[in-house]
Amino acid sequence: MEGVVFTDYETVKTAIEQKSTKTWLTVIDRLNLQDYTNVIKINKEDINKKRITYHPKISELNYRI
Repeated sequence: MEGVVFTDYETVKTAIEQKSTKTWLTVIDRLNLQDYTNVIKINKEDINKKRITYHPKISELNYRI
């Protein structure tokens, strides 16, 4: 299922169900419809830049605080 664009839950579920491993790993899919409205907003001036570590190749997409 290479090159498939996951546009909806059913496409993802089908892709998961078609996968298997040599050790008989079982994968369970679950749709989480919980609403995450408690977002913490931080002022950019308050961020301590010394505490951020960036990925060496894709730093704009992957970092850890």
